[in-house]
Amino acid sequence: MKIRPILLSILLHSASSVLVFQRSSEGAGLVSMYQVSSVHINSKQEDRADGERNHAFAKVTLEDRNALLSNCHDNCTISPTLRILENAAQLRPVAHRMTSIGGLYECPCVSVQARQCFERLVVELVEGQWGRKRRQDREQGLSYVSFSSGGLFADLILLCGLVKKGIQLGQVMVCDSILKEMLHDYEGKSDIRLSWRGSQDPALSRCRQCEMSSQTRMKYHLRDLIANFCGWLGAICQWHSLPLPTIYMFGDEEDYVQACLHDANLKADVMMFCDVSLSNAVRDTTARLQQCLRQDGFQFLLPSRS
Repeated sequence: MKIRPILLSILLHSASSVLVFQRSSEGAGLVSMYQVSSVHINSKQEDRADGERNHAFAKVTLEDRNALLSNCHDNCTISPTLRILENAAQLRPVAHRMTSIGGLYECPCVSVQARQCFERLVVELVEGQWGRKRRQDREQGLSYVSFSSGGLFADLILLCGLVKKGIQLGQVMVCDSILKEMLHDYEGKSDIRLSWRGSQDPALSRCRQCEMSSQTRMKYHLRDLIANFCGWLGAICQWHSLPLPTIYMFGDEEDYVQACLHDANLKADVMMFCDVSLSNAVRDTTARLQQCLRQDGFQFLLPSRS
């Protein structure tokens, strides 16, 4: 999909706009923008308003990151899944809970056609913007944050598309209320170590990914979900000879805002909202999070039922 230069110019110079992707009745992709007024938060005032609440987030490290591309046996699922991710721009896979791919899934509330058009649009816009960045900024890598991340498959496909274009990812941050469970006992920044390939049954010769692929109705634990996302993203980066990004997780947008107030390096070049409604609450949230964008950063929004 080609974006007209005049539209691209408007997007790059409109720091207070959110790019919204919608579908017409004929199925074509439409792009619209709505204006927001950025809301700036003073960290000391916010701490007083929150009372006793602890703002927590975690850096996620894979213990077996050196085995990202290795096969555990001849029919290991690693290579076939990587090919699916590599070809996703041409043949967009569908990954719902009962048909997950690599232990990740996405909400069926958005059609696969809408997702594919949206992903191509995002990759094209970000690639164009990234090419105009200073070399120093490009070497630090792109900063990406996703809100309401859910099953993380949609984010993985988008990030794979950027990696295929040669864009180095510096840090990837996922923010969802389901992650509060893993962050419950932490305060401030912490480190969480996970295993991606390690089998839960030492007697088996198969890796964890092969175990999960053979269990069609398996319920994925939250730690598996995060480990799978980190593992597949790291594997696709290695596949393209790019460094692995640093990955962080947050329990809600307020934790992310507070983290950015204390460390501006956590601000995002790309801010993603997938499978959300175009409600006043969402508009308020996008306005509030404008302060967490880097210069010339993008906010993308894919409404549900597109």
